[in-house]
Amino acid sequence: MQPFRQLAFEDVPERPRMPHRWAETTRTNVTIRTQDLGTRIAVRAYGHAKHPPLVLVHGLMTAGYSFRYVLDLLATAFAC
Repeated sequence: MQPFRQLAFEDVPERPRMPHRWAETTRTNVTIRTQDLGTRIAVRAYGHAKHPPLVLVHGLMTAGYSFRYVLDLLATAFAC
C-alpha cells in the first residue's frame, strides 16, 4: 500500500497501518479577518512548550494530517 494513495471510503482501514500520534494533537480554531476576507484556520499543537517552536505548513489540497509520521521525531526538539 502506498502511503498517499487515495482509497475508496469502504477501503479506508479502521486503524492506521503505522502508529502515529495525530490523535494526541490539540486543535484550536483561529479566525482571521481582514477588510476583504474572513476565514477560519485549524491550528494543531504537539510537543513540549520548553522546546523552540516549529511551524509546519501543509500545501494546497493537503491537510496537517500529512505530518502524522514525523510528529514524534520533530517533537523531540521542537514544539510543533
